[in-house]
Amino acid sequence: MDEFTICSSRERERERERERELARGELLNYRKYLTGKTIFCDSDAPETADCATFLREVSAAWGIAAVLGRSDVEHLDFDGLVESADVFILTPDDGRYQDFIRKVVAAGKGFVIVGKLNTAMYKELSAMLHQPLMVGANTFALL
Repeated sequence: MDEFTICSSRERERERERERELARGELLNYRKYLTGKTIFCDSDAPETADCATFLREVSAAWGIAAVLGRSDVEHLDFDGLVESADVFILTPDDGRYQDFIRKVVAAGKGFVIVGKLNTAMYKELSAMLHQPLMVGANTFALL
């Protein structure tokens, strides 16, 4: 490994740790909405896998019913998945998240999107939901 590769690797790890801490800090804002809930986290995406780990660590203290982490979201039946949890923690990277969010909202469930959501995606979500989203530094939620 050359010096550039080592430096880039360290920088990526520092950035990942910063994002991890930001996501955990953001979840603190939603604590009252998560108490007593079963929470689904997509464990394929690093951002939501970190959230799942954090939520498992605080589940007893926060009164969270359960934290479900799955790595095979693309193979799951969305209708069945919507029935399995109360709140869904997702990333905007999955191209199917809009259809899934429609089903989540139609079922009266909540969601948190962790990660960068550009203005176009935010407008699209707002128009789709016909209601305002809670906005954090790195999250968007309807709970």
